[in-house]
Amino acid sequence: MAGIGGIITADKVLQIRALTTIGGSSLLIAFCMGLWLRTRRPHNQWFVRAPRLFVTLAFALGGALFGLLAAWGITTLLPNSPYLWLGQIGFDLPISSAIACTTMSWRWRGTLSK
Repeated sequence: MAGIGGIITADKVLQIRALTTIGGSSLLIAFCMGLWLRTRRPHNQWFVRAPRLFVTLAFALGGALFGLLAAWGITTLLPNSPYLWLGQIGFDLPISSAIACTTMSWRWRGTLSK
C-alpha cells in the first residue's frame, strides 16, 4: 500500500521505504513468525489457552518491541548513512512489525478456535 502511495505521489523515498523498511520487514517478520508457529506446534502454551484478543495484543506488542530493537541496532551500526530511508527506520520497523505480528497471530489463533 505504501508503494502505491509512493507511485501516485511520485515520492521516490516512499517507494524505496515501501520495499525495504515497510514491506520488507513485514514480510520477514510474518515469515519468521509463521515458521515459528508451525514448527513449535504449541498445544498447551499460554497463547493457545488465552483469549484471541489478548494473544493478538501480546504478539503485536512483542513485534513492535522487536522492531524498535532492530531499528536501534541498525541506526547504531550505520549512524552516518547516506541512505534516505534510514531516517524513518525508527518509525517504519516497529509499525510494520506490529502489523505483521497482529495479522499473523489473529489469523493463526482463529484457526485454533474451530
